[in-house]
Amino acid sequence: PFVIIDRMVNTHQADMVLLDNVAAGYELTKHLIENGYRKLAGMFGNASTTGRERNKGFHKALNEHQLKPIAEHFIPPRLKQGYDTTLALFDQSDRPDAIFTSNSMLTAGAYQAIRDRKLRVPEDVALVGFDETTWGALVDPPITLIAQPTEEIGRTATELLFQRIEEPTRSPKTVILKGSLIARASSARK
Repeated sequence: PFVIIDRMVNTHQADMVLLDNVAAGYELTKHLIENGYRKLAGMFGNASTTGRERNKGFHKALNEHQLKPIAEHFIPPRLKQGYDTTLALFDQSDRPDAIFTSNSMLTAGAYQAIRDRKLRVPEDVALVGFDETTWGALVDPPITLIAQPTEEIGRTATELLFQRIEEPTRSPKTVILKGSLIARASSARK
């Protein structure tokens, strides 16, 4: 028996515990818009459903405010791709005033590129992302992000696993949990 966590898998035979990625992407984008950012660029991981789902939330918030992204990229969710894509964003004529990343590796790459270009966060460009990581709170300024409810994910997955062991033939369950916006200085207008 097993439980799938954090990734939507197209199957009707497994229990899953997922984050509501569309709502989380929406909330993070809305946060940027409410803080005055209008030229948003997005970097979305292309290796799983989470990047696409977070992109849907990104677009939902932009559409509600009659905005369009100035750039969006579906790329491998790795530090190097986040770094290279961010440098390319800064080389275009219409530079973003905020960058939305769909995972912590893309966020780290973007942060490194911003630092290497000697730009200031959030004065020159805001940066937001996903997944509470140790480094995200330690950099200056700390990174605004959506934190996944990791303890609740683990607890729910364990409960589903025990239920599956007790009732191997029961119908699969999918549990969708909410993320938490942690607003920090990387997205605050001074």
